[in-house]
Amino acid sequence: MTRRKCAGYNYDLIFVPMSKTGSRVRHGDVSKKSPNNKGDARAEARRRAALKAEAHQQSPARQDHHASALYPISPSLHWPLQHIILLLIQNFAPTLHPDVIDLDAAFSPPRICGSWVELLPDIADTPEHEVTIAAPVRTLAMSILARGYHGIAPMGDALTTHCTALRSVNRALVHANQESTNVLTAAVMCLMISELILPQSDASTSQTHVLGLQALLKLQGPAFYVSGQAHRLFIGLRPAMIVQAICTRNPTFLAEPTWKTVPFKLIKPAPLHQLMTIAADLPGLLREFDHSMVGNPHGKSVGPQPRKVLSSHLELLHVLENWHNNYYEQLEQPSYWHADRKDHGPCLWFLDITVANCLTHYWALWIICVTNIRLLRATYPDLGALAMLIGGDVPESTTVTKCLREIAISILESVNYLMQDDMKLYGATSLILPLQTAFQHLRSHHPTEKSLIEACDNSIDSIEGKGFHYIGHFLRATCTG
Repeated sequence: MTRRKCAGYNYDLIFVPMSKTGSRVRHGDVSKKSPNNKGDARAEARRRAALKAEAHQQSPARQDHHASALYPISPSLHWPLQHIILLLIQNFAPTLHPDVIDLDAAFSPPRICGSWVELLPDIADTPEHEVTIAAPVRTLAMSILARGYHGIAPMGDALTTHCTALRSVNRALVHANQESTNVLTAAVMCLMISELILPQSDASTSQTHVLGLQALLKLQGPAFYVSGQAHRLFIGLRPAMIVQAICTRNPTFLAEPTWKTVPFKLIKPAPLHQLMTIAADLPGLLREFDHSMVGNPHGKSVGPQPRKVLSSHLELLHVLENWHNNYYEQLEQPSYWHADRKDHGPCLWFLDITVANCLTHYWALWIICVTNIRLLRATYPDLGALAMLIGGDVPESTTVTKCLREIAISILESVNYLMQDDMKLYGATSLILPLQTAFQHLRSHHPTEKSLIEACDNSIDSIEGKGFHYIGHFLRATCTG
């Protein structure tokens, strides 16, 4: 079963001109049909908000039990599509209290957590879009229901549904046009998230989805993502694309100035996206770092490229620290604290998942920059002789060494918070870069500290035990020291 070959993206993305007779409104534009349309739209928004609130108020176990009682679970999950979508909303993002649900999703500042999932009811609201989105939505739902040791659907059914969804999206690409960009983007996101759960070991499929998303974004251009559905989809997929670029050390077009600024022209970026704007430069810098380190023996005279790479790392580190200082001033204090949880030992607890995501990703980026600075200085003695400080100490100092260790441990101790049931799928998927960075550092620089290495292994076991097979495999494959 796991050797089943599924269809991939076999077509170049070519958009045909949008029909002039199309009646759909793009970019969240206000319809001009009638004076009462705005009121009708808000009434519809309130209705959808009430449905979302109802879904969030039910616990995952209660929701799954209720759904399985109403609609028998079958290989193709023959429930009404809107019911399946509500299942996704309830299982993907942390609970959002009803009093802060956005009634006007097109123009309000969106939440980071699951913002793209919350658009699915509207995206699937037309017959032509439902044809495209139905199979990917079902495959993500089946993956959720089959996830973990206590899954209530057969994993074989989830894999079969996933293959069907791949073929469905493949067919949709043949008839893609400008009006179908949003629905195709959401469809690919559903496939990509489902593969974080499915028991597969090939990372190339996830990279293929990211390449597909990149192609969709590039064909439209940054101005398309200024507001409305397109903007909310953009902020939902942007962190995943940047994290994937960092993990694979492949430069991303999201580092281009227009892609950093234009999509946020009307809606100010949240702190996490301000951090992602900084992080977008890192993949290209990592590529340059790798080129500087390959084939250069210790003691070789430093050239302009290593010096430039070192300078770029220092500059990025300073920008990161400025972001952190500004963010820290805005936070309610304390923003996180140590706690002892039964059966888990010491761990960190945060104000909310947004704070947890911001801080764990900042910590990971800080570790990467500082580690590379130390490696460059150790490889090139001329660079090691340069005067520079990190937090008031030279990079090679025991103070910086201790700080790196403590920050890596802080990431490790954040796992229990982000993996708790209340954090849903979003909590686990947001751990990929922080854990990869922390595990690599602890295994490489503290291999004799058995308690830390065991804690790393136990964290991966916990992630796999909750059904996130790909994440566990990815961490095992990339974090061996």
